[in-house]
Amino acid sequence: MTFDHHTPHAKYLDRKSLAEYVHSFTDADPWVRNAIETAYVAEFGSDSDRQSSLNLLTMLETDGKSFALYGDGDESMRIHGGGSTLVEASRGGIVTRASELNHRLLKIEERATGLNLTFQNGGATKTVRARG
Repeated sequence: MTFDHHTPHAKYLDRKSLAEYVHSFTDADPWVRNAIETAYVAEFGSDSDRQSSLNLLTMLETDGKSFALYGDGDESMRIHGGGSTLVEASRGGIVTRASELNHRLLKIEERATGLNLTFQNGGATKTVRARG
């Protein structure tokens, strides 16, 4: 599933908030629902009523005996204010030059004066400096 290749059910789940999805688990104790909700608010930096339920469903991993709340990802780098601040900054003009169609964001590097954003378009890459 990607933003441009998805099933009707994935589209439905994307429109359902994380809060709504988690609180539909009526057979789970309230503290379990609240713990999951709190964990994902901390992970994504956005209130659970503003997050898609797919945040949980695409990260949660289980083997039938145990589960990993955040999957197996190693996210040692964080964006102050949550990942959505990068999107909000791009709407505000900080990285407008880099917002071109068919460009895939490959890397974000923190520098003393801002960020370096490396994009790929076809076989070519380009790096754009975003000042904060």
